[in-house]
Amino acid sequence: AQVAKFISVRVALRGFQQNFAKIWRERTGVVLDGRDTGTIICPDADIKFFLDAPSATRAQRRLEELKQRGMLMDEDKVYADLLARDEADAKNTRVAEDALRLDSSQLTADQVFEKAVEVIDSFLEK
Repeated sequence: AQVAKFISVRVALRGFQQNFAKIWRERTGVVLDGRDTGTIICPDADIKFFLDAPSATRAQRRLEELKQRGMLMDEDKVYADLLARDEADAKNTRVAEDALRLDSSQLTADQVFEKAVEVIDSFLEK
């Protein structure tokens, strides 16, 4: 996030990311993750997801992730940092209009993955 906030960095990497996606999409398929992926890097992607959950839920997940890494953080700081990033993202990114929104509030990471696989399998069966 600290580097990606600079437009010049994002522009410099855009061509590389688009080429990487094109090559792998033609070979085997590719899954990419990132704030501009569905609108800037791969606007013609076959399937786009937008994962969302309330800020409090995401902050709690982040705290748990940091604890698992042995990093103890102040809960209020983690929440404030998350809100600041959300604000920056709201100014700098858009959700692709054709993205499938997945509310992950009540889902584990494995359940989100399973839902995504269901959508992808359904698409591939067409």
